[in-house]
Amino acid sequence: MLMKVLKESLSKIDCLLLAAATFIFLTTPDYSNLTTDDKIYLGVFAIWIIMLAVRIFIKYRNEGARNNE
Repeated sequence: MLMKVLKESLSKIDCLLLAAATFIFLTTPDYSNLTTDDKIYLGVFAIWIIMLAVRIFIKYRNEGARNNE
């Protein structure tokens, strides 16, 4: 059931954003000297990850309630 919810919750844009963020994190050479743009990007990405997790949790919870009825 979890895999079904993940397939329904993750869109192509979500996968693209995750791939782009992973690439940027892996290619950032120096985390001790981040610019303001880098800090903003990290903050926005963290918020996006949290909201994605909440969206998946809500969908998983609703799917479980439907299956138990």
